[in-house]
Amino acid sequence: EKYLVPEEGRKWVMETVNYGWRIHKCRIKQKYYYPFDTDEERLKEPPKTMPKTHFEDLLNYWNLTTTKEESEKNKRNRQLLEDTHTMGPKSYALLRHKLVIYVVMLIMLFGQEKMEALVSQEDEEDSNTADPYYEVIKKPEHDGRVRLFGKAVTKNDLKKKGKKSGYTIPEEFLQSIK
Repeated sequence: EKYLVPEEGRKWVMETVNYGWRIHKCRIKQKYYYPFDTDEERLKEPPKTMPKTHFEDLLNYWNLTTTKEESEKNKRNRQLLEDTHTMGPKSYALLRHKLVIYVVMLIMLFGQEKMEALVSQEDEEDSNTADPYYEVIKKPEHDGRVRLFGKAVTKNDLKKKGKKSGYTIPEEFLQSIK
């Protein structure tokens, strides 16, 4: 209620905030929990951005046996992953956008016919696999999951590719950037 977020962008905003919150919690635990052996040592140097009572509650939560068991289970599952993200800070969505721009630039340089010939030749070589990402992503995903497109992109969004997106930009924002 504090921020004006259009309904069309609400899912993306919530996923982005959730991701940022998870990263923040991870950094707090790495900096103020793991380096110390006891809670007394941890309480001597609490985070400056957090009230001491909140930090004490957080320590109590981290010391629960159920929390420790869940953490160990998550660590084991994380180690089972075969294909991890190794692209650095650039998202797949950004790389996909840059690839589209790169292809447009190549068409301008070499001409439409030559690029279409290269693409058709590449399609013939790859015709034995239906999914171009099969070698990277071998396991089936749950419904609605679309990889390599960024946060909050669904299969339905991709089906609307040629249609106008439902996103609206507030007039006040447009006026402020002019």
